[in-house]
This record gives sequence, C-alpha cells and structure tokens, in this order.
Amino acid sequence: MSIFATMLGLSAEEYFKQGDIYFNEGRFGEAKIEFDKADELTPESEKEKKEAIEAKIIECKKKLSLIHLEMSKNYQQADNYEKAVESLEVALELSDKSYDSFKEIQRELDHSRIKMFQKQSDTEAEPLIKRADDFFKEGSFSEAMVEYREALKLLKYYQESEDELKKHAHLKLSECETKLAEPYVERAKNFIETEMYEEALIELDEAREILDDDNKLRQHIDKLIYEAHKKKGAGEEATEEDFISKQEWDEAMEDYKELLNLYFNYSYTDSDPFYPVHRNKYEEGFKEAKKRLGNLYVKRAEGHFNKNKFAVALKYFVEAEKFFEDETPEAVYVGEKIEQCKSNIK
Repeated sequence: MSIFATMLGLSAEEYFKQGDIYFNEGRFGEAKIEFDKADELTPESEKEKKEAIEAKIIECKKKLSLIHLEMSKNYQQADNYEKAVESLEVALELSDKSYDSFKEIQRELDHSRIKMFQKQSDTEAEPLIKRADDFFKEGSFSEAMVEYREALKLLKYYQESEDELKKHAHLKLSECETKLAEPYVERAKNFIETEMYEEALIELDEAREILDDDNKLRQHIDKLIYEAHKKKGAGEEATEEDFISKQEWDEAMEDYKELLNLYFNYSYTDSDPFYPVHRNKYEEGFKEAKKRLGNLYVKRAEGHFNKNKFAVALKYFVEAEKFFEDETPEAVYVGEKIEQCKSNIK
C-alpha cells in the first residue's frame, strides 16, 4: 500500500468510485490515476476486483491513446511535427498491439518523425543553398557546386517532388556542372573540326566526368565521343582512366551496398533510425565499408589531380567526402584537396 493512500485513509473502493466519476466525465487521465491507486490497494487474492480494475485501466489507456492520436493530427496540420511526435510517443506508450488503433499510431509516428527530420534538414540546408546561389550569381560555379552538393546530402530523405529546396538545389547543381563542362565541350568540338581526335577525346572525358549521370549534356557528350572515335577509325567506345581495378571497385561497392542494407534494415526493425535505443550490430562493418569506398574515391580523385584534371578530381573528392566522418584525418585531407582543386580550376 502506498504511503499517500495510507495517509489519506481511502479504500480501494473509494478510489474506484472516484475513478468511475472521472471516467464518465471524460477525464480519463485523472480516472486512470484513481484506478491505479485502487489497483495498488487491492490484494492479489481478490481476483475479480483486480480484473475489474485492470479492465478500467485498459479502457482509460485506450481513450487516452486515441486523444493523443487526435492531438497529433492537429499538430501535423499546423506543421508542428515535434509536438505531433511527442503526442504520438505518449499514444504509443499507452497502446497495446491488441488495440485497433495501434498500427495507425505507429504509422503516424513514423510519418511525423520523418517530417520532423525533413523540416530540420530544410533548416540546415537553406543557408547552404543561399550561399550556393550567391556563388552562382558571381559565376563561381565550382564553389556553388560544392554547396549545392552539401545541401542535397542533407535533403536525401526527400523525394524531389516533395520539396522545393531539393528541386531548386538539384536544378542549380545541374546548371553548375553544365557551366563547368561547356568549355571542355567547346574545345573538343574545335579539335574534332581540325581532326585532332585524341585531344578532343581528352576534353570530352574531362567534361563527362564533371557531370552527374542525369545531366542532359552528358548525352550530347556521348554522341561527340562516338563521333570522334568513328572519325579516328576506332570503333570501340572510350574507356575511363580509373586508377583502380574494376575488381577492387566492384568488391568495395558490393560490400558497401550489402552493409548499408543490413545496417538500415536492422535500424528500422529493431530501433528507430532517428531515435536509436541501442547499438546497431552492423554499425562497425558499415563504417569500415564506407571508409573503404571513400578511400577508393580518393585514389581515383588523386589520379586525376596528379594529371592536372582538377574539375574531374574535384567531383571525386566531393564524392569521397560523403564517406568520411567529420573532423577525421581523411575528411580534413579531402577538404584540403577540394580547396586545391577549386583554386586550380580556371
């Protein structure tokens, strides 16, 4: 028996009666408190009374979970996802898997957490995009490209159709790549016209490596590459100078994809990825696979850098940066190389 109950001198029946009054008035939180006191004061030997009290407690929890679920929907409509998450966490705590509303609460909680995370990402990405826009207006396209890429890393959980910031950053990044690649393309065209096909192919390879796969200019470059090879008399397509073996690259990429899948599947099933409650058993392996792939990007970037192909090197150093933790020696080194690339790009 609790000290509080003993001091008041109230019986289990009196707490139960008061709980009923609160319940009928729709004051389910207060009712649950009274029923909990009644349950505490009722001995295990009085099985029927115990079961009746427990049934009332369950009814209170059901009502309270539904109230918090409805509150969360109001918060969602107001774009206040932090409050929505708070309400849904309470609703989930009060719920049981047997409740009809349990799956809906889980679904709404996942949705609200993602929306909350996305909103936070927007807040963090906005200054990067603003800085990138300023660089773009100044004609500093390599600097703008780096900022847009950083912003897009923060917005990776969005579908582009869901977020205007991501749509804007992706469009401007494509424009930056195009601006940086266009001089190479123009030089390549001049070389093709003067039958200097080897020189043209070098320029086109440089231009191609600057561009992401979905950049529209890349198609045009591929046609020029084919044209240059055809005129040169070599029917085969150009191969990229990679500085690493295909086997080494494929193995590293396969390990990374496998551990990425294991890491996030484990997170989503055993703990929330945004609110982890215990250590992910695949974390160390995932970190090692990331680092290994990052080092291969660095190796590829250094190969281009040493050949004075600074725009291509910049792209691979920026890619490498994604795979290293902030402030590690690798991240510091890559950051320095990015600055060197930018300063060498004319």
